[in-house]
Amino acid sequence: MATMIADRSLLIVDDNESFLAACDSFLSECGFHVMKALSGPEAVDICEGESNSFALAIVDLNMPDLDGPATINALKRMQPGLKIIAVSGAMLVPYFVQLNELGVRHFLQKPFYLDGLLDSIRLAMAA
Repeated sequence: MATMIADRSLLIVDDNESFLAACDSFLSECGFHVMKALSGPEAVDICEGESNSFALAIVDLNMPDLDGPATINALKRMQPGLKIIAVSGAMLVPYFVQLNELGVRHFLQKPFYLDGLLDSIRLAMAA
């Protein structure tokens, strides 16, 4: 696997293949290097690769096997400076305390426009 350019590399973690495909296509066209994971464990495996360093991860909160907060915690242990955008189709409120403790400051409620995602990425990367 080729080494990623850290400042333009994104990891998207979501159990919805259509969502992953749409985000990958759009963000790749915007000049980002995108890696996708269909689950928390898959995201952890990707990040364990020595050549994979990401500027930002977009993580769905409601996933089987390893939910969003547990996935974020695992990713941040491997890459402490990783910026996170949490996304969910369900209410985000129950997660706020846990996500705040993990340092997550950027959230998107599904469904959202891809331009809104791009704006959130720019804000998160600038923070």
